[in-house]
Amino acid sequence: LFVGLIVPHLVRRVAGASIPWLIAFAALLGPVLMLAADVGSRVLLPTGEVPVAIVTAFLGGPVLIWAVRKYGAAPL
Repeated sequence: LFVGLIVPHLVRRVAGASIPWLIAFAALLGPVLMLAADVGSRVLLPTGEVPVAIVTAFLGGPVLIWAVRKYGAAPL
């Protein structure tokens, strides 16, 4: 859930108003973010694994709050 919410906010700063570039960059950054969360969840505890959803929530939550506070909500 956090990946789907935060990736478009992060990518919009690079892609600007171009929808095709936004979709292309989001399609690349989403899996990269999930891969980083998976690797982080595997090395976080030496005795086992932390679920990837917990890692993405702890990483994505503050970043999403920061992005919304800094850039505001987009008009509908």
